Amino acid sequence: MSTALVHSLEAGLLGVALLAVYTALTTPTVVCLLTLTVLYVIYRRERRKAAGTIPLTDKHVLITGCDSGFGLELAQHLYRRGCHVFATVLNPDSPGAKQLRDVSSPKLSVMSLDVSKDDDVRSCLRRVKDVCDNTGLWGLVNNAGINFLGDVELTTMSQYLRVAEREPVRHGPMHQGLPATHQTGQGIERRIVNVTSIKGLLPGPLNAAYNITKYGGETFSDIVRLEMKEFGVKVVLIEPGNFGSATGCINSEGVNFDSMWDAASDDVKQLFKREHLDRVLAETEAAAGTSYPTVEPVLNTIEEALTSGDPEIRYIIDGSNRLMDKYCMLVRAMSNGRLSNGGVGSPPRLEMQGQISWTDDLPVCHLSGVGLSTNQIYREDGNRREEHECEDRNFHFRHAGNCYLYGVFDGHNGSRVADFAAQRMPAELLLGQLQNKTTDAEVLEVLRQAFLAVENVYFESTDALLAEKTTTQDRLPEGIKAYDAYRNFPEVVNKLQQLEKELSGGTTATLVLIYNNKIYVANVGDTRVLLVKTSQESLTMQQLTVDHTLANAQELARLSAVGLDVEKLKTLNKIGNSNCTRCIGDYHVKGGYRDIDYLSCATKEPVIADPYVDGGIPVDENCAFLIIMSDGLYRALADATGTERVNVEIAGMVITEFSQQTTLNGVAQAVVDKVVRIHHDTFMTGTPQQKRLCQKRDDITLMVRQFKYPLSSTHSPTGVLSYHSSGTPFYQPRPPALHIPQNTSSFSSGAGSGGESAGDSPKTPTNYFGAVGNMVANSSGATVSSLFPPSESTVGGRTQTSSSTCTSEDSTQSSGEVGLFQHRSHEPYLDLDEEGRIKPYVDFKEFYFALQNMTEEQQQALMNEMRPRSMYDPIQEEAEPVSMPDH
Repeated sequence: MSTALVHSLEAGLLGVALLAVYTALTTPTVVCLLTLTVLYVIYRRERRKAAGTIPLTDKHVLITGCDSGFGLELAQHLYRRGCHVFATVLNPDSPGAKQLRDVSSPKLSVMSLDVSKDDDVRSCLRRVKDVCDNTGLWGLVNNAGINFLGDVELTTMSQYLRVAEREPVRHGPMHQGLPATHQTGQGIERRIVNVTSIKGLLPGPLNAAYNITKYGGETFSDIVRLEMKEFGVKVVLIEPGNFGSATGCINSEGVNFDSMWDAASDDVKQLFKREHLDRVLAETEAAAGTSYPTVEPVLNTIEEALTSGDPEIRYIIDGSNRLMDKYCMLVRAMSNGRLSNGGVGSPPRLEMQGQISWTDDLPVCHLSGVGLSTNQIYREDGNRREEHECEDRNFHFRHAGNCYLYGVFDGHNGSRVADFAAQRMPAELLLGQLQNKTTDAEVLEVLRQAFLAVENVYFESTDALLAEKTTTQDRLPEGIKAYDAYRNFPEVVNKLQQLEKELSGGTTATLVLIYNNKIYVANVGDTRVLLVKTSQESLTMQQLTVDHTLANAQELARLSAVGLDVEKLKTLNKIGNSNCTRCIGDYHVKGGYRDIDYLSCATKEPVIADPYVDGGIPVDENCAFLIIMSDGLYRALADATGTERVNVEIAGMVITEFSQQTTLNGVAQAVVDKVVRIHHDTFMTGTPQQKRLCQKRDDITLMVRQFKYPLSSTHSPTGVLSYHSSGTPFYQPRPPALHIPQNTSSFSSGAGSGGESAGDSPKTPTNYFGAVGNMVANSSGATVSSLFPPSESTVGGRTQTSSSTCTSEDSTQSSGEVGLFQHRSHEPYLDLDEEGRIKPYVDFKEFYFALQNMTEEQQQALMNEMRPRSMYDPIQEEAEPVSMPDH
């Protein structure tokens, strides 16, 4: 492609831009933007083609830091490409310097250079100018630097300075060499390539000295780029990811803790202990095993930066021997593409669900399973459709060591915030924040700060939207009425509505962290976590989270304290676009709450992101499983059945599926499918009031984390299933054995552990499964029947003893105050014998006689036929007959 064509494209791009301004009132803005985008992509691609590639043969390139790592390999790489290489080393006696001198070629010169000493720099530049005076120095690669690890409290000032002296900021005098040796008038832009690190964009613990110098190198390079433009010099940034083991940067200079420990004060030594440094060293060496095995991707990228006629401003280079470099992916997700103009390895930000995310490289926890269902609106003919895109997000990760992280996010008004939180939250917890956190209070504070950090970073990412909204609003005349604005400025109003929609989205968030064999939870919104435990005679259930809704008395008290009319909020049954009083995101009920009439009187933001936190509950032999469920699941079941014990019903379904399914995903999905079926069937066959309640439902997410509760060891056979909202068993299978069990497991709940959050969130009400005979346990472990004396009543001429039961004002959370097998009042009572068994009324003698006369094969066939079965027929693929070859 000719230069003239490039200029024509530039002129065409400018012309289209001017034309877009003129046609904006008559042509849809989206069409104009798409046209501009397509033209720019074509222009950018053709411009790079026109710029071509500059051959390196006989070009002079100066590289600093060639003792080891990138510099050592790059010097040999460019030498093989035909370059005249000036390789500088800090230590002329180092193995790398000796390896380069062994090449014995006039095209590879090895020079001693300490970039922190001005005399060394001037001497080096004089020698370079003498050698390449006729052609000038083509490129300068600032690569010198050292790795360094250490806590801020343990790092001395001399160590800070030693690291800073080897970084690009100290390379300023070296840059003088390019203009000084540059032959003007040649029309070719020379190159400065500064090698920094992905850590110059992403902070992390134990890297203070290293990270701040890399941050400085990023800013320094951007400034030098502007200053060097008049000299015809292009400045390019190289930002490698995880190449630690390939470069050998984990060496004695970077991780020698002896001098650091000797210089520490007694107070610091008392705080950290020497074992801390030994543990850091071991973890660092283990992390080095995940790095990319060679430096070849970095060498190829630096070569492109030196030879491309139109190089990128910066190149992010993925390392790691995994599917992707999680740190590079995190930087791209955080920057939303702002860090690159299309460089190598720099795609635009991709969302979490269904596309690539940096979290895809985190190990999945296989002790958990997930069931999902998208939102639905039902029709009378039985068909259904989605009301909006799926807004639920989740993750379940197993991190290094004894650390597991689970999250469920229920977005509203779009999935933007749920996507953001699901990607950012692991970064706020799994990148070293939990290191050295040994007490429950410390871990809970890390969880709390993670929620606040995600909230703050999200709103920082919306600054551009808020600025655009303000600019767009300024296009409307002041004081214009809404109707007049829409009639006279429809495109402006449509644009404002689009911006409002993007800003209004939010999400609930619930996290479960299992760390050092303890369970910690944190939540905002109404997604729930249930912990089920086993004992010799019962199963107990405890809700670990709090529902931050307008049904929560303490949340209403908080809203009243900030000046809101809570009665009006209860009548509206919403606060903004949701009924949750706490969430992540949703600008309109936070920074923009004064624009909402019934919220404008608040003295501060009414909806907050401060989470309820609780923990740590020991993971012991009694822990059976954990349930994390979005409100779409339990609200669908409550609407369809009218149950006031929805937590109990769902836990019962999970227990039943454990005996039927062979995978945890199967357990979770089977429960979700059953609730979906119940909800839809209620709409199709229920009363008019039930139809109104069940006309639609929200997205559903159910996550089950297994501890000690066993799965079925065989594939689940089919069977008959029925549902009774009164609390009877979810399944009605054929009995596996020919006897009636003497007792049945029961559920109760214990009190929540841990303290209140900073926001004084209420503790969760208890939830109970009752035992046979209406025996239910309270939070102190005593049974309700022991607290309330039994009463006698006469039913059908018979005297029946029953126990009093407790009720709760919160019908959705207190869900076990009646027995699992309790009879309804209209059902007849059965007489029990002294042992509490039903008196026999069917004679099984003939059955047992026939059974004894069966062969073993016939008995086994009968047992298989009567085994409990699932509601779903397994899909059996018929194998096609395989014909054997003739011999």
